[in-house]
Amino acid sequence: AVAAFSTGMDRKAFGQAVVGGAAAVVGPAIASAGEGAKFSVFGGAASEPYTLGESLYSPYSPFGPGDDRVYSKFNDKEVKFNIGIVTESQKRLTLIPAYLEKKKWIDTVDELTRYMYNTRKSMNYLAEKSGNKNAAKIKKDFFTDIEAITVACKRKQQDVAVAAHAKATKDLDAFLKAL
Repeated sequence: AVAAFSTGMDRKAFGQAVVGGAAAVVGPAIASAGEGAKFSVFGGAASEPYTLGESLYSPYSPFGPGDDRVYSKFNDKEVKFNIGIVTESQKRLTLIPAYLEKKKWIDTVDELTRYMYNTRKSMNYLAEKSGNKNAAKIKKDFFTDIEAITVACKRKQQDVAVAAHAKATKDLDAFLKAL
């Protein structure tokens, strides 16, 4: 009775036929190395059908080119904010000699990275605003001094760190005067 319902195909042959059919239906993926997905989530991609041929300028953009824009580079509020960061960094720089005296290497490096990582950006901003080439040179010297303190602390070289700190303090004072 079982042979009456047999089609002549066993399970193995049936499985091979299904897998072969699925492989024939699914074609190779067309992708290029280094390219991301080509779909749009927020409507800004070239593949988005609703923005095709439209200008992406928005009159509500704070960075727009018109007189009504909200943001303008080197505005008073932004300058004051960046000067505040540099002066706070100047205060924090005065904490470092106590750390160096007690050979608290990690505390010294933490003080240079915890808040003062903003100092680099603010000094770049203020030097650009001032247009003073001397301020730009002093700024680079200050960055080198801070890096020298960090390296000296990692190598536990107290005298090198103290000398670099003295130079950094002098350079930061000179930078603020150059503005």
